[in-house]
Amino acid sequence: MYDVLVVGGGPAGSFVARGMAEKGFSVLIVEEHREIGRPLQCSGLVSPRVLDMAGSSRRVVKKKLRSAIVYSGSEELLIESGDVKAIAIDRAMFDRELASSAIRAGADIMLGARVVSFEKDGRGMITTLSSSGEKVKVRSRFVVGADGASSLVARRFDMDRPREILGAFQAQSPEEVDEVRIWPEPESSFFTWQIPLDEGSLIGTASSGDPSAQDILKKRFSELERHSLSIYGGSIPIGYSRNIVGPGVALVGDSAVQVKPLSGGGLYPGLSAAQMLVDALSESFDKDKECLPLLSAYQRAWSSSVGKEIKNGMYIRKIYARLSEKDMEKIIHELNNENSRRIIGEIGDIDHPSLLARPLVKSSPKLLVFARHLLGLLV
Repeated sequence: MYDVLVVGGGPAGSFVARGMAEKGFSVLIVEEHREIGRPLQCSGLVSPRVLDMAGSSRRVVKKKLRSAIVYSGSEELLIESGDVKAIAIDRAMFDRELASSAIRAGADIMLGARVVSFEKDGRGMITTLSSSGEKVKVRSRFVVGADGASSLVARRFDMDRPREILGAFQAQSPEEVDEVRIWPEPESSFFTWQIPLDEGSLIGTASSGDPSAQDILKKRFSELERHSLSIYGGSIPIGYSRNIVGPGVALVGDSAVQVKPLSGGGLYPGLSAAQMLVDALSESFDKDKECLPLLSAYQRAWSSSVGKEIKNGMYIRKIYARLSEKDMEKIIHELNNENSRRIIGEIGDIDHPSLLARPLVKSSPKLLVFARHLLGLLV
């Protein structure tokens, strides 16, 4: 009998497990893969605040980044800052550190275990697991779904699902670069990236279908055809979930679509939500009852904080999807002035990208020409 069963041993799941274990509750993490952090499914580009939130060591940092270049057609925009705006991390090591910290706090973990079914009874939830060819039943007071974009927990309990799931495709490249490089890809409603590493760089992109992420990446980087590179992919859920709490169950991380719609980054919003869930769930347990109003505090806290950024991001993403490549060139051209570059360098925050919208329009009024796309969304 556990207080909490966490389905998924990624960062959000491990964070919840650690938080609940530190508060004295019994926790079991169930992870379908046999190794934490594998397969790799993330670019590993985060803000420095993510390491502080997670309590990670600085060993996971591969590169500190202060500059980026955005390319579109014949235009390019160099953005520089005196501060470290982003860091490239060893994502597998980051995941392992979080899982290890949960175990040190007292959580148990089962690797290579897959959820087969859930059954509610008067004392909580009975979860049937498949592990090493055998069926195992685990009873818990509560289940946390942290099992990714295609969450079984979300499907089983009829909770909100992503509006779309992008297929991500990335590879290790031998090319050395000094700054993050970004190519907007309006045709796929996303972008292509190149991130400096301690050796070489990480190249990648994402797409919802046609053209495929792999085809887009091959167009940008011919070395995919010439070299045998380390290639891997994953899924990026896009949307906004209003229903992430139910009787005896809650979602967190990618399962709850707590992902930035503009960049696909999920670590900052997922860890933020994980702390909110720990606070709400532990209060519910302290009062010795599974009270939905108490747990709904998690939904409200999420919606009123980082959830607002996701809502704004969804709106901006809709506008972005209506732009042409020529539109993107014009936008880059309009932003390529000293004042706009200074604003981006000073205010730019990869966890809160919408903060730039008003200051940039104020500094470059010609950007209002794209207001026609706002009107198009209402028609």
